[in-house]
Amino acid sequence: MFERLDKDEKEQWEAQAKEEHHELLTKWEDDTTKPPSTDPADRQRYVPFMCYILLYPFSDHLLRCIQGLASFAKPILDLICEATGWKASLIAGGPEPAHEGRLNIIRYVCSL
Repeated sequence: MFERLDKDEKEQWEAQAKEEHHELLTKWEDDTTKPPSTDPADRQRYVPFMCYILLYPFSDHLLRCIQGLASFAKPILDLICEATGWKASLIAGGPEPAHEGRLNIIRYVCSL
């Protein structure tokens, strides 16, 4: 379909793609190099962890996400359980921004 477009329209799409790529790359660089935000909304924000784990395993962006904490820890805890034969768990808690700062506890226990 792209090949059937006229020259001006192709140039417009190419320019838009370059601009979007630059914006996304800038955001990625910010997420992976800046220190974690202390803004409660940023700490609550969900990020699909498995996508980031595979591509950017040490991103600070991952470490500030409450909702995805169990998803992030699950593969690590499962490996611990498999390697040791032990049970492993994660318990984390504190004031949760999504619930007006009320205390919340998140836990995950490996199921192996």
